[in-house]
Parts: sequence; structure tokens; C-alpha cells
Amino acid sequence: MSKLISEIVKNIKLEQNRLVNHQVYKELNSIESLRVFSEVHCFAVWDFMSLLKSLQAKLTCIDIPWTPKTDKKIVRLINEIVLSEESDLDFNNNPLDHFTMYLYGMKEINASTSKIESFLDNLDMSLLPKGIKEFNTYTLDVALNGKDHEVAGAFLFGRETLIPLIFERIENALNKNNLDAKYLRYYFKRHIELDSNEHSKMAEEVLNLLCGTDETKLMEAYNAGLNSLKYRSMLWDYAVLSMKQNSDLLFW
Repeated sequence: MSKLISEIVKNIKLEQNRLVNHQVYKELNSIESLRVFSEVHCFAVWDFMSLLKSLQAKLTCIDIPWTPKTDKKIVRLINEIVLSEESDLDFNNNPLDHFTMYLYGMKEINASTSKIESFLDNLDMSLLPKGIKEFNTYTLDVALNGKDHEVAGAFLFGRETLIPLIFERIENALNKNNLDAKYLRYYFKRHIELDSNEHSKMAEEVLNLLCGTDETKLMEAYNAGLNSLKYRSMLWDYAVLSMKQNSDLLFW
């Protein structure tokens, strides 16, 4: 591994560590703060699927007429992740995508879903506050315009290896403060299980298959992951500010 690669890997670990130790988890100390947090975090839950579906569009065949892809292993890995993210089972064994599961959790604690639902009606990024807009804009830019390995890098480092770490902190905060949020608890627990035990390993294998030992591809992929982490920090900063204010004034 070259010095440049080693340095960026070190920076990725530092950024992940900053996110694991972010102030946001200390602010999750009441049902009111959880409501505000979920109204911000749901935008990250939503755009996760764009990264994943970008990988599916790039690395599997979703075109008609269908043609076979050369790398069958990548196809299987991606489709397995899509299966559980887009059509998982909830605690009643009902099929449910994880974004809808999160919205159910928000409604259960009387958090407002009007902002995310209104946004999805028109997808107008200009209406979003800076902390959310910059995070979503970066994610969608990578998903739409990134090279295969860049999307895979953002997906691996900015999501699949990060999520179990930060969701454990969220779960701990919910437990510590005895917050009653059945659907959200299930959502966080499910992702800790899936991402730490399965999806992170699958995403890492996909990236390895795409990059091999090509240092240019590795640098581009790792940079995409590092940038994803930096934008997540901005999103968490915005969530903290919103929870401290406990007001919609920050949002629009």
C-alpha cells in the first residue's frame, strides 16, 4: 500500500471516529430531541437508497432487453444487499423497505414527516437547509455521476462500515434515556445486525473486485468515502443545532 493510500485510510478512520464521538448522541436525551433528530436523519435514510440503486444500475443489468453481466459475484452481492434494504421484513414479518420503516418509526413518536414527504413530491434541493442540502447533494452527485468504484467507496466507507458504529451510539442513547420508540429501535437494531455482520463485508468485497490493486481507482474510491464522512459530520452538526433549538425555525 502506497503512502498516499495509507494516509487517506488513516483520515477515513479519523473521520469515522469523530462521527462515533459526535455531540449528537448526547443530545438524544428526550422524546422531543429524538423527534427533531429523526426529521433531519430521515434525509440520510432516503438518499442511502440512491447510492445502492446506483450500484445496482451500474453493476447489474436492469435494462430491457436483459443482457448478462460478466462479474456474476458482484451481481449477486449487490442484489443481496438490495433485497434486504428494499424489501426487508419488519417485526410483524411484513415486507417493508427501510425508508418506509423509518417513516413509520417517526410517526409512532409523533415526529413530523411533512418535510421529507414534501421534498419527495418535488425533489427541489434549493428548499432544503444547508446542512441537509449539502449532504444530499453530494450523495446524489456521486450516485448519478460517480465512477463505479467511487459509488462503491462512498457506499462502503460513508455508509456500510459507518452505520453500525453510529447506530450503536444512537441505540445506547435510546436505552439510557428509556425512549419509547419501537419501530425506530427495530430499524437501528436491524441495521446494526445487517451492516456489521453482512452488508459491510459484501460492500468491501464489491469495492475490492472493482479496484483490485489499481491505486488510482483506490484513491478515487477512498476519497469518495472520505468526503461522504465529512458531509455526514455536517449533517450531524445541523441535527445538534436543531435539537438544541427544538424549533422548526432552523429547518426552512
